[in-house]
Amino acid sequence: MASTVRPFLDGRRGYIAGLGSMLVGSALAWWAASATWVLVERSLLGDSTASEMTNIQAVGLLAVSGGSVVSVAAAAPIIGFAGLADVIGSRGWLRRSVGAFVTITGIVLCASAVRFLSTIAVGSPIPGGVGGSGDQNVVSVSTVWPVVAIVAGLLLLAGGLLTTTVGHRWPTLGAGYERKSAQPRDAWDALDAGLDPTVDEESGLGSNTDTSTAKRPEPEPER
Repeated sequence: MASTVRPFLDGRRGYIAGLGSMLVGSALAWWAASATWVLVERSLLGDSTASEMTNIQAVGLLAVSGGSVVSVAAAAPIIGFAGLADVIGSRGWLRRSVGAFVTITGIVLCASAVRFLSTIAVGSPIPGGVGGSGDQNVVSVSTVWPVVAIVAGLLLLAGGLLTTTVGHRWPTLGAGYERKSAQPRDAWDALDAGLDPTVDEESGLGSNTDTSTAKRPEPEPER
């Protein structure tokens, strides 16, 4: 089983699978970070002391996005898209380093979303600094978007692990260009050596024929 999976991951299919996981994971992370995770009820008069003194209850609802309550949710899509571009344009140890960074991002995103689901509930206070000043209590919690963030983190984790383990064997951006430019470079080398590459191609001799050492017929001695 391992002998069949490893060539699959080493080749172009593994390259596409790794990039696809990072692309879809980054898109889902951006979608989840921009969506509303919680609705909070806050006093428009400031803290509870001001409400008691005026005997007026003025409250409003505030929609809080995932990127506001889970900071890594806002950073994950940026890291994912940047890592995707770096994987395409890099090779070797640099590509594997990018994969490791994306892997860590996916792990942190999953852990943060799970922690949010386990700690934030209706009636609990929203984390400080979100939505300005005033008393704020959660009145509605979305469980869909944190789950989407977990899926995004798992995809980033998978793409990062693939890049870290076998990414150095994947195709590189300049490999095709180098193969295409090999023939013109050989032609210039032939011209520098005093050979005509067009004549060599037409005659079928090839550019490797060494005409300088070819034996020529010796002239017959005069009688």
